[in-house]
Amino acid sequence: MDAIVTKMEETLERKKSITNIVEKRTMVIDYIRRIHEAAYYVNSGFSNTPSISSLSLNDTITTTTTTTTTSTTNNNNNNNINNINNNNINNINNNGSNGNSGNNNNNNSNNITAQGNNSNNSNNSNINNKLNINGNNNNNNNSSGTNVSSTTTNNNNNNNINNNNNNNNNITTSTSTNNITASTSGLSTSTSVSSISSLNNSSNNLNKLYSGAGAMVAVGQHIEPNPYSNQQNMHWMNVTMIQRQDFEKSQEIQKRLLGWFCLGFSLAPLIATDKGPAYIRSLVQLMEEYDYHFELGSAMQGVKVLLSKKQPTHTVVNENEHIKSKIVKIGTTVVYEFLKIFNISIAKDLDYFQVVFSLLEILEQIYKKIDKETCSSKYVYEALLKVDSRLKHNIFGFLSKEIDKMSMAIIKEQLDFTLLCTSIKDKDIQQHLNIQSKLANSLNISQNGNNSTGSSGIKDKESLTNTNGNGSFSD
Repeated sequence: MDAIVTKMEETLERKKSITNIVEKRTMVIDYIRRIHEAAYYVNSGFSNTPSISSLSLNDTITTTTTTTTTSTTNNNNNNNINNINNNNINNINNNGSNGNSGNNNNNNSNNITAQGNNSNNSNNSNINNKLNINGNNNNNNNSSGTNVSSTTTNNNNNNNINNNNNNNNNITTSTSTNNITASTSGLSTSTSVSSISSLNNSSNNLNKLYSGAGAMVAVGQHIEPNPYSNQQNMHWMNVTMIQRQDFEKSQEIQKRLLGWFCLGFSLAPLIATDKGPAYIRSLVQLMEEYDYHFELGSAMQGVKVLLSKKQPTHTVVNENEHIKSKIVKIGTTVVYEFLKIFNISIAKDLDYFQVVFSLLEILEQIYKKIDKETCSSKYVYEALLKVDSRLKHNIFGFLSKEIDKMSMAIIKEQLDFTLLCTSIKDKDIQQHLNIQSKLANSLNISQNGNNSTGSSGIKDKESLTNTNGNGSFSD
């Protein structure tokens, strides 16, 4: 009875251990991956700035810059388009008939009104510039100092405000004489009858618009949001920020890149296999083949070949027996059961970050597939520990050590720079103090010289003017 209880307790402990192994390795994989993602995506041109195509006239946009660039003026830098001269009325026919433009001499107001077939323009004497096209829907584009209000109408298809979703934002009045258009390539005016001055440089206007939001965006450029923006400040052990070039220039990492590529390529098919002892046995055999091909020297490889099997045999996995791994050869040639190898010439074309991202993703799936119920027997558990030990040594532990080296190098560089700056600052302070002391000494010497000269002159004058020994003065 006691033996059964002891066996059950051991099985329960192994299940807990398997659960802890899976959780710990999953956390390690996630942490290393986030460190690499932060190093890969920082300074890579990604931004959280919304793309130009995401901006539409239906949205209210507020900026800190003044964008009064919809018309031109001759009085006090205000722009007037199709305004009346005091009491004159200009008619605008948006069906393509007539278009008249005039200048309003009022100093503080600019008003544009387009209505139906025939419309009159009047001066509302407002301080702000207004563009009114009568209709139902209102869209506001506000900037500090200038209000531009746009409305749409469907009266005989005279005045239209079109929102173009094809990465452009257009304001179009359908007239053959006066056309006001705003798009992502800039704001421009075109006319065939009335001479209307062109707007300010369109790219400068958009740059001002985006600079108010804290981003300078080139006209027409489509920028995707960075999905890893929350990881750009990821630090190794909350101390150092590893850069992309730090990983790429590591010689030790580059040497293992081909091996990791082959390992990930060989592990991927195992994800589709069934859980249980056979799955663990395939992992054990794969790591044996990986160590033989990439980790061992020629001497140890010779020993492995001497101990290898003469020919491959089908292995039946029993959870009550030891799970063994052996290098297999046919004749004098070593053959691999699970490891897939590639020509070493492809190593120069491999991208480190893509290989690591893929390998970590596959390893995460490999660990999640480990089942504590089917792997809790003594021999399967021992084989699982062996696999975990090899993966930890070849990948997790190795990457941790390399990142530690990078962190120490970065810290040393920063400390050296700080010490250099401190020494230079101390040297400058010392030189400044020396100069001040020299100036103070020279001033003291000059003052003492002046005082001694003055006292000797007074004594000479007293000796010349003193007579009769009683201090009386004579002519």
